[in-house]
Amino acid sequence: MKYNKKKLIISIIFLLLSIIFVGISFMPSIYSNKATLNNTTVIQVTLSSIEIKDDSCIINTEEYGSKLIVRNLEEFIDKESISDIPPKTILFVGIDNSKLDNIESSSFIFIVSLETEAKGLITLDSHNMIIEKSEKTIQITSIVFSIIFFIIALSCFIIYKKNAHKTL
Repeated sequence: MKYNKKKLIISIIFLLLSIIFVGISFMPSIYSNKATLNNTTVIQVTLSSIEIKDDSCIINTEEYGSKLIVRNLEEFIDKESISDIPPKTILFVGIDNSKLDNIESSSFIFIVSLETEAKGLITLDSHNMIIEKSEKTIQITSIVFSIIFFIIALSCFIIYKKNAHKTL
């Protein structure tokens, strides 16, 4: 009898986990982080230097120091394109409006677009494509885990039902 109750409890726990992961799969679409012309502002900065670290780069500027960061650098452009920008180049950097008021006090800010006077390096569209790609990954992973948890819950419930009928 105790064995059957444990199976029922495990079944309920995995069913709840399945429901939670279905909810998680909807989070990216609810809290989408897409950049638009309405929720970003382009600021002009003067480049001091660029530090490339793994898959990101830190843009050191004369105005703000080393606060501007490009995430997932290799998904946007190759490292040579950004490392070849000479110091004192004027850059046009897009940042989220919610970060604009705290730009002086923030320790870092992720940028959503980057241009020089000569060419665009990171556009809002390319930034949004990366966001959509990571959102899809989260959604697919959540759905897969939800299905796995549901199968485990269903299996435990079936075993519980079979054992419940045997004990009667």
